[in-house]
Amino acid sequence: MIICNYLSGHHEIPEASFVTDVWAYSDPITDKEYALITDNFLGLFIVDVNDPTNPVLASQINSVAGFDVKSWQNYIYTVTGSSNGSGSIIDIFDPSKPVVVGTFLLLETYLLAIKDICMPKHPV
Repeated sequence: MIICNYLSGHHEIPEASFVTDVWAYSDPITDKEYALITDNFLGLFIVDVNDPTNPVLASQINSVAGFDVKSWQNYIYTVTGSSNGSGSIIDIFDPSKPVVVGTFLLLETYLLAIKDICMPKHPV
């Protein structure tokens, strides 16, 4: 049992069995805060954490496998952790209706790779 005296609230994701990463996202327009949670089998969960006592699931994308997740501006970037991995670029201008706008292959899985993401719909 883990006891945390500083926990304000929690949101259970009952289906999640293999959570791999958690990342914070702050909407640059509304200043709202979200937790980005990846599960290697169930995809990406976007959780509204503006009321820390009552986190709410804003959306989920099952088609995005995620081992790692990061964000920049209104985009989320996920990558898988498997050999011959892949990545996804998701537009979260509206966090309740995320849209996958691009995908890419990671042939050099487990090694450092730098991708040009200036054009999210056509990453190089």
